[in-house]
Amino acid sequence: MPRAYIEGRMLPDGRTAYPRLVIVNQSSLQPQPQPQARARAPPARPPPAVPDPLPLSNLPYRYKVVGDVGMRGLGGGNSGILQVRKRSTGRVYVEKKLKPDHIQKGWAHDEVKILKFLGGKSNADSIVKLKDSFIDEQRLFGSIIFEHCTWGSCTDLINRHRPHEQYISEAWLWKAFRQLDDAIQCLHARSALILHLDLKPSNILLVAGTNGPDIKVADFGTARSLDLHVEGANIWTPCYAPPERTSHSNGLEKSTDVWGIGIIVLCLAKLSNTTPAIRDPGQLYTTELFDAIYACLRNQPFNRVESRNLTALLGPKHRMASSKWNRGVDPIGPRH
Repeated sequence: MPRAYIEGRMLPDGRTAYPRLVIVNQSSLQPQPQPQARARAPPARPPPAVPDPLPLSNLPYRYKVVGDVGMRGLGGGNSGILQVRKRSTGRVYVEKKLKPDHIQKGWAHDEVKILKFLGGKSNADSIVKLKDSFIDEQRLFGSIIFEHCTWGSCTDLINRHRPHEQYISEAWLWKAFRQLDDAIQCLHARSALILHLDLKPSNILLVAGTNGPDIKVADFGTARSLDLHVEGANIWTPCYAPPERTSHSNGLEKSTDVWGIGIIVLCLAKLSNTTPAIRDPGQLYTTELFDAIYACLRNQPFNRVESRNLTALLGPKHRMASSKWNRGVDPIGPRH
């Protein structure tokens, strides 16, 4: 309850002057809580980034773009790689948009010509399948449509294994080796000799298969064939090229493709996207695999195993190695 007291001033004679009654509220004598500082509002979040719009297909009336693969692999003759869906069927394919200079110089026509020829062969299971093509020579733009390889390329496979050094099982490396050999036997056939001349991990695509993905050889922009009157682009990737290529020799033969097979298997074994300095696949793998790789990577072309003899070389070594390998992991598939 309130309290009261008399407040006044004492005079010299003892009297009180100006007395007054003061009533005090007791609650006002208690310490009052200090007002709390108002918390600062958190800074406003920036608006979410708007993704870049997908590029258009060169055949928009036939295909709808559903993804942008970018410009990884599939040769230097492209201005973009797109994942597209065919409007009439809903099936997904890959579109390789062609560079104007490759169209102008005729290299794009040569690539389509080779893919059409290989599509009619019964032993071309390890070659990527052409689905559609369009080339406008006046406006210098066009595209090649081929099958969608859901596992990406060997470059993508290496990138999935390399962060934790999860070396690929030797069983699958032999499978890849044998399928690359099948592709070369198809290309180097007597009926029409075709030289790929730019075999490397990024040009080898992968599709789901039994006991790991299957091999699909792609990018024939640099391929040559006298039988098909195809010259091909005179370009290559230096870090994968054989010695005769880097020395500007004109003696490009079947042995150039044999070198490419050895480089691909070695890169897969070493989890490297460039040619390893040491050609030994390492202690993880058998000597039979090393011998087969080294037979493809002799510096002198005439010392390499001939493509026609590659199957005979791989068969016995594969059987001998199959009783020894027990290390490595199965190929890691893409995350969806």
